Amino acid sequence: MNRLTDIASEFEVLPPEAIALTSAQIDRAMQLAQPIERDTQQWQVYLNSLSAFAFEQWVREWASDLKFDLQSCSLFQSPYSAILGAVSSVAVGDFQLCLLPMGCLRNRQVSLPRAVIELPQFIAHFYVAVEVMEELNMALIRGFIPFDRLQSYLEATPLVAETDWTYSLPLNWLEPNPNDLLLHLRCLQSYALPTPSSLPTLSLSAIQSQLSPLLPQLQSPDLELWEVLSWEEMQPLFSCPDAIAWLLAPSKLPTARPTLTQLAVNVGLWLRDEMDELTEQLAWVLLPAFDLEAPGLRSPVQELHGLLQQLTTEGRSIPRVARSAYLDFTLGEQSLRLYAVTWSFITQNEMPVWTLLLILGAPPNAKQPIGIKLLVEDRERVLVEQTLEDSSQERYLYAQVGGTLEEAFMVTAIANREESITFPPFVFQPETHPRLPKTEA
Repeated sequence: MNRLTDIASEFEVLPPEAIALTSAQIDRAMQLAQPIERDTQQWQVYLNSLSAFAFEQWVREWASDLKFDLQSCSLFQSPYSAILGAVSSVAVGDFQLCLLPMGCLRNRQVSLPRAVIELPQFIAHFYVAVEVMEELNMALIRGFIPFDRLQSYLEATPLVAETDWTYSLPLNWLEPNPNDLLLHLRCLQSYALPTPSSLPTLSLSAIQSQLSPLLPQLQSPDLELWEVLSWEEMQPLFSCPDAIAWLLAPSKLPTARPTLTQLAVNVGLWLRDEMDELTEQLAWVLLPAFDLEAPGLRSPVQELHGLLQQLTTEGRSIPRVARSAYLDFTLGEQSLRLYAVTWSFITQNEMPVWTLLLILGAPPNAKQPIGIKLLVEDRERVLVEQTLEDSSQERYLYAQVGGTLEEAFMVTAIANREESITFPPFVFQPETHPRLPKTEA
């Protein structure tokens, strides 16, 4: 007897509330799961999809008066859909629901991902268990529990976390009658849920730097992410979707940020009117020295001189020995220009240091890049994060950082969550050190 016959024997008489899945729903679920590379994650997305489509069908059939929105749920928020193990952010009226999909129940427990009860962005007003009998093309709403009641149960009877970032939720904690859920959705007032602002935030480059030594294991098809990372290591990644995408399919991220150990743009050579091979390959253009009396030419030289002159008028000190270069590039459909200005000096403590001034905007005659973000990081943290707002009178973003000759800075331009470009790190390593002026303070 094959598996299908085994399952069919267990469900010879299906309850009348069973939801029949249509061929269109099954095809759609397969389409959503197909792009996922790992088999286990692909199967999870398939179950997630079937549970979501079945629940949508059930609500529309039995409570057509309720406003239902499935499009904003995690199922359509890659890469969360591949690792969440649930369907969060299902909107019904003013409530947020989280669906807990599962295969045929042979025990009295439901898999509850830690993320959907511990991370504010995934917490829901109600958690709904949906049993998916995929081989029978059927589904059942097995029960539900409000978040506040779940919290009370967890305080009274704490659950032991599994290594795969889940809890085993006892089925008897759930209210078994799904019609009561519809009653709550119609009659109760929603309450405020925790906000995502309390989540820890890490930049993609910081995460890559931390996890790069584990990358062979993380990319292994024989290992699940939870077999390599603890929950404490994984939790901050949920605040950075690009990091999760990098873990799942690093080969598909051509704009993934490099680490500071890779090839770098050596701006120290600019003070000697030289550029390294990498900088030339990237098509940076070295500009003449800063000159307040430069002729009024409509060129990158004059544009930068005008910007620097404005900065000096505003009180920023830029020495005449500063050297600069610019790079024109395209991000999405936006034409952009990045100016990099650098100089060095010696502090009163005889410490050689260097400065990097960055100016990001659009070339002449290109549209203003509203919403563009400029991010500057060192090996440990984000130093500068600037966004060109629609209400801003400025046409450019400015960032100035500095440090010892051993320090390097990573620069990223971000158009939106999916479109970003990170340049090789900027370093200051002249082959011969020029004579450096001392600071006055």
